[in-house]
Amino acid sequence: AGDGARGTAVDVLGKVLSAVDRADTRSWQTLPAEIRLFRMECAPGSHQVCMKYLGGNGEAIGVSPMQIFSIREGAKYVLYMP
Repeated sequence: AGDGARGTAVDVLGKVLSAVDRADTRSWQTLPAEIRLFRMECAPGSHQVCMKYLGGNGEAIGVSPMQIFSIREGAKYVLYMP
C-alpha cells in the first residue's frame, strides 16, 4: 500500500510542477508596442519640459502636460512621459 500512495503523491506532484512550469507572459502582454528614448544634457537647476506629438506629415497633433524637474550638480535624472 505504501508504494501506491507514493506513486499517487509523485503523480500529483508531477502535475503540480507541470502546471507551474509554464512561462509567465503577463508582463510581455502589457508592454507598449514601441518605446522611444530621448537623451539630453541639462545644467543643474530647475527645468520645464513638454513633448510635442507629431503626425506623419510632421504637423503637431498634440502636446503633453508640462513637467517640472530639478537636477543636482553631477546627478542623472530619468523623466518618464507616457
